[in-house]
Amino acid sequence: MEFSLVALHRMDADLAAVLKTIGNLDQTALKGKNKDILIGFVQNLAGAVNKSQLLLKSAAAKVDDMKSDALNNQKTLIGLQTEVIQKKSEQLKSVETTVKEEIKTWAGVVTKSCSNMSTAIPKKLKELVSAAETAEDRSHNLVIFGATEEEDQDKEHTPVTDDMCVSKILDIVGLRCFVKHHRAGPKKAGQSRPLIVRMQEPYMVMRALANSKLLKETLCYRTCYLAPDRSPEQRAAHRQLITEMKKRREEQPEMYFFIKGGDVCCVERTVKQATDVALLGTVDDCFGESDISYNSMHV
Repeated sequence: MEFSLVALHRMDADLAAVLKTIGNLDQTALKGKNKDILIGFVQNLAGAVNKSQLLLKSAAAKVDDMKSDALNNQKTLIGLQTEVIQKKSEQLKSVETTVKEEIKTWAGVVTKSCSNMSTAIPKKLKELVSAAETAEDRSHNLVIFGATEEEDQDKEHTPVTDDMCVSKILDIVGLRCFVKHHRAGPKKAGQSRPLIVRMQEPYMVMRALANSKLLKETLCYRTCYLAPDRSPEQRAAHRQLITEMKKRREEQPEMYFFIKGGDVCCVERTVKQATDVALLGTVDDCFGESDISYNSMHV
């Protein structure tokens, strides 16, 4: 007999019925019963006990099977847990290896960058310092355009030396002294080189530039122009402004164009301005189109 709840309930009912029948008998009733009835009672009781024994054996087998299944399930669970732990360990090792490789890669990049910076920064600082020193050095220089050189002057008159020319021009713009002067660039036939005048302080250069319009009121120096000592980059930018000014002058001949604050400006032309342009030529002829290298300007 296989163990089940139905079989257990059936056996319990049969056993209860047999016990009830036996419980209702007493010695007087037993004496009146024949042997066949008593044998039937005993057989029913023995059958109920036998069924109970078989059912208990089946239950025991079921319990053993359940224990075996539980042990197998536990082994399977332990195996799965071990596999999960192993997978996690492998993943952690993989992540650790990846992180180490990335750190090594980044470390190499940072090391290379730092190495490049260690060489680039001093070079850049040196360039900046050099540029600042050059700008400071140029700020002391005043450039005079249009001053005829001594060998190009009319031989019938007493020649005006560069020293005399510089002194006279500075006197006109309200200055008295300078450090020294020289001509910029190699000598070219029919062309006067700019005069580079070294002033004691940058503010003297600014004052001379502010008063440079006074030269137009003189007879001998009205064709001379003053300018700051510009760097190659500044000269290139100034040439672009000159080109723009010439183009706009051709488009609007009734306007008077000039450069101020790094821009081309214009106003309505007056009679005096028209006369100045006719006598002196374009400003760019004196300022912008001379391609003389100023590397030799520094005193």
